[in-house]
Amino acid sequence: MSDQQHAAEQSAELALRDASANSLEARQAVLALAEKSKGSPDTRREIGEPIYLRKFIDVVTSNMMRSTEATAAALKCIGNACIDNDDARTTVADLDMQWAQDCLCCLPDELRWLTVKVLYNICNDHEAAQQGLFKDSIYSELFRLLVSQSAINNSEDRSFLIDLLFWISGHKAKIRPNQSLPRQTLLWIVIMPYYYAKVLDLDDYAAVLEICLAFIRDPLLQAEIIDNHYIGCVWQTRQDIDIKLCADKTRFNAEPSETQQLLKPLLSSFLWILSDIAANESFAKRYNLSDPFIGGLVNIIRGEGSEFGHSPEDMFDRLIQGERIHQEALAVRGDPEDDDLIGYGGHVEVAAACQILANLIWALPPEAGASLIEQHELHKPLWNSFAFQEQSNDEEIQHSVAGLLIQLTRPSRAVREIMGEDENAEIALRVMWQDGKPPVKQDAVKLLRALGKDCPGNQRRFEGLAAEMMLQPAPDTPMADGA
Repeated sequence: MSDQQHAAEQSAELALRDASANSLEARQAVLALAEKSKGSPDTRREIGEPIYLRKFIDVVTSNMMRSTEATAAALKCIGNACIDNDDARTTVADLDMQWAQDCLCCLPDELRWLTVKVLYNICNDHEAAQQGLFKDSIYSELFRLLVSQSAINNSEDRSFLIDLLFWISGHKAKIRPNQSLPRQTLLWIVIMPYYYAKVLDLDDYAAVLEICLAFIRDPLLQAEIIDNHYIGCVWQTRQDIDIKLCADKTRFNAEPSETQQLLKPLLSSFLWILSDIAANESFAKRYNLSDPFIGGLVNIIRGEGSEFGHSPEDMFDRLIQGERIHQEALAVRGDPEDDDLIGYGGHVEVAAACQILANLIWALPPEAGASLIEQHELHKPLWNSFAFQEQSNDEEIQHSVAGLLIQLTRPSRAVREIMGEDENAEIALRVMWQDGKPPVKQDAVKLLRALGKDCPGNQRRFEGLAAEMMLQPAPDTPMADGA
């Protein structure tokens, strides 16, 4: 750097130091420093001092409605000063971040996206800054931006926004483990994966799923999902992941594909999130066995799809069809024919339906579930899935099916008798016991006990199998007397 250039930079810094934030001198100084800091590490280091960072923020807030050019220049100075400079990042993180909130709310699109880049530089590898943005709830405006037409059009910068949200949301469990959200923000979070299922590359899509999970793991937010009837959104996300795995032709290779490595664990996470939502005490107050969403789950388990009623996917569309963001998401997703693809062998869909239904039955009075056996004969497809080895050998899936069978025994001795009389009941139990992994073996023991409760007919019917189980108890499962 020449002496002349250095003198010019010092002049700009001095002018900024002395001028009021909304003065012509301050605007000119910021414009000069924004340009110089772009290619000069020395300038970036010098303007990373607290006195200048505070002044840049003052310029942003003072000129937001006066000068787009000055606001943009001040934002660039903040972003440039924080490149590879943890001291500058800490300084900005310790200051009031209202300026960032205002920029994301009030400015034209190009300045919103510039603010995203600035926040990206502030938060990159800096947990204190990430935590600060979470505490100030900046994520809400970031979600608004992500589920907007602007984000669809600005694919070049969208990854910065996704990474930024990924960093921020990772602190939720520590900072605000039980946090209510405005209804609109919650909708943005749960619809976000649906919005981008067919748009993002694999890495960004996986990050979006992780962001969503960071919030919906919160039991308080799960209760709000229930109250707003948004469980269909979560179900649809599980379906979208399932379809992507099904479409991954390399899944039959010896080595897991990148799609499997990234999405298979996330599919499992959404499966258990659905189970957790259904286990929330609010669920049985909001839903019952006559609810169309629950009817869709029953149809899935019976293998009837949506021909005899509404599937959960149908319910998703019906429940939020009045939401503007849903209409945008439909337009972004494009061709709806792909949505009709069968998922990952269908097993995960059935398992998810089983988990939700089992948790609901558990929360309802015992007699409430009798119709599922007496009218819908729901035990038949569940027994068959084991007896004819139609079921996946995935332990989680088998456990889900077995769990529903256990809950279905609750209503009465008559119901247990019907279940036990089925021609495939003992075959299924033997498959679970002989071929299942330890958790499934434990399920077989629990199920046999449940079938035999106050039911002499089932006790006689399964006496031989109970004796075999007594000789070789399932791991960590002490066997009680009798069936």
